[in-house]
Amino acid sequence: FFFFPGPRAPRTRCGPTPGPPRRMGTMRPLDNGSSPSVLDVGGPWPSAGEEVGTPYGAAVVAEASRAGDGVVVARPKGWEMAQGAVPTFYLQRDSIKPLYAPSMRVKTQYGDGRVTEVRADGVHCVELESWRLAGDTPVRLFLRGDSLRPMPRHKLLHEMTSEEKVAKAASLKGEGNTFFKAKDYASARGAYVKALTYIKRALVPGGALQQARILEQAVPIHNNMANCSMLLRNYADAAAYAGEVLVLMDRVEEAVSSGPLGREMENIGIKDKWGDWRRKALTFKGKAHLLRQEYGQAKAALSAALKLTSAAKEAAKARDLQDHLDKATKLEARRKRQEKAMWSKAFKKNAAAPSDEEEAARATAAAAVAAATSRPAAVAAKAATPKAAAAAAEASWARWRW
Repeated sequence: FFFFPGPRAPRTRCGPTPGPPRRMGTMRPLDNGSSPSVLDVGGPWPSAGEEVGTPYGAAVVAEASRAGDGVVVARPKGWEMAQGAVPTFYLQRDSIKPLYAPSMRVKTQYGDGRVTEVRADGVHCVELESWRLAGDTPVRLFLRGDSLRPMPRHKLLHEMTSEEKVAKAASLKGEGNTFFKAKDYASARGAYVKALTYIKRALVPGGALQQARILEQAVPIHNNMANCSMLLRNYADAAAYAGEVLVLMDRVEEAVSSGPLGREMENIGIKDKWGDWRRKALTFKGKAHLLRQEYGQAKAALSAALKLTSAAKEAAKARDLQDHLDKATKLEARRKRQEKAMWSKAFKKNAAAPSDEEEAARATAAAAVAAATSRPAAVAAKAATPKAAAAAAEASWARWRW
């Protein structure tokens, strides 16, 4: 096999510049004495549920390695027998081979890659994922099928057990923590959201220990999502995530007053972290409400968080909470004063305004002035008072008497 840069590289044995081949690949035999043409790329193969090639056609592995003799148990695809029976193959491992198709990810001795083409002569074109040439051109390898190994297939969500879902959530939480330390808060939040998806799907009836393990991941993930939302200035989401933590913890506290769940929580060390988790949730909730100008809710959450903070051991945190609580109190008092002044001004304006009866009398007087002076009603309305109307009427009659 040879290296070729890019999808339309000239058929030469070298890279993008003329010269002798950079590196010629050789097959490295396995240490277990199997076929010398197979590369030792590591990882278990085959796995249950994987499609493989056999001397009798394609088959699906039912049992990767039978206890005792290591025989691979497989069931063929497309075979039909009487009464719907399915035949079973019992094969040695060296008699099966993986089936590769374009877009499949595979392992090679040069790194992981993806199959882009399977030629009629059995040669597989693999594009490496980690190698790049000049101009970000991908490296392509042309290898025999027996020198490849399939990537381990990840289980789908519905195929996982509750324990596997919790473990996957813990792994995603770790990825989120890495992003958070790098100050990539958007990616961190995305990882936490994925972790929470696995946690929610793991909520199936189970033992007390499994429930404690779920709580061990669920509460910190919610708090981390609230923290990321605060840093991304999405204060509504921050308050919502922190509120979910408090609701969850309240429900758990009602259930663990007595019973196995409380004992399991104590055994794995959750009870020692419980107060700190609640304080963090209250802190995020209080600060989010403060920034949303919801001062009443902010004061309630910050006061509760301050009660859970030791002034002696956590002086800095206590001062920070007290400062935010004082700010919320001052801003709430200022808003009340502004509202009081606004309503007072509105009441004074309403008191100075004429009543409905006065408005009716003014309209009648305006009509009388207009009739007596032959002026438009809009002009006469300026002098539309009862006294002005009477004086205008008297002047009109005096003029007619002359």
